[in-house]
Parts: sequence; structure tokens; C-alpha cells
Amino acid sequence: MFEIVKNKKNNLVKIILFIIIVPFAFFGIDSYFRDSDSSFILFKIDNNNQVTFADFSNYYDNVVNDFKSRVNMNDSGISEFLESYEFKVSVLNQLLNDRILYQIASDSNFKTSALLVDEYLKNIPGFFSENNFDQ
Repeated sequence: MFEIVKNKKNNLVKIILFIIIVPFAFFGIDSYFRDSDSSFILFKIDNNNQVTFADFSNYYDNVVNDFKSRVNMNDSGISEFLESYEFKVSVLNQLLNDRILYQIASDSNFKTSALLVDEYLKNIPGFFSENNFDQ
């Protein structure tokens, strides 16, 4: 069929190919620009709760920034660890656990008071410095 097009023997074949190729090219380009990776759904927990690539990327960046603020970054092995597949899978698992627990608590109408959270945090020694609560 392409030999016919190449040899310019049949204009009907050219018209048919043009009709087929042009819409696919434009719709393909449109979907490429419209559907970015950020809206790509990694997991659906239910119809109202899903994890997109943008959610994971933001969560990953927050975990990495938190980790960097707590650890001496002079060690080159730490940077490699933060970029490793295993670490990213661990962060993704943590994100999924958080979302699933939130969904279960939401479905169960589980609520807590600010007073209860306050009392719980006051019993954790890590929040105290010099016998005073350190925010």
C-alpha cells in the first residue's frame, strides 16, 4: 500500500491516509499536553479518594526535606539512599497507609478533641526541653 503512495499512482489512497493520520496526530498531541503526569492516578482507594502522581511527588518531597533537616547531608550515601527505589517504595507505602487510615477514620466518623490531642502530646518526652513543653 505504501508503494502505491510512494509511486503516486493512486490519489484515493493518499486522501484516505490523510483523513486517518491528521486527526490522530492532533488528538495525540492534545492529549499529550492536556494529560500530564501530575494527574496520573497511581491508586484508587475508593471513588472519592485516590493517589495521583502529584500527591506522591509532594509527599515524597516533604519526607525528603524532613529527612534532610534531621540528618547531616555530608555523607554521599544518604543522597543515594534518598533517590533509591527502595526508599521511594517505602514513601509510597507510607502515603497509602496514611490515606487508607484517614479513609477508615472518616468512614467510621472517628473524631478526637483538641484537648485529647493536647494531653497525648504532653505525655511524649520528645516534646519537652528543660521541663517545659517545646512547640
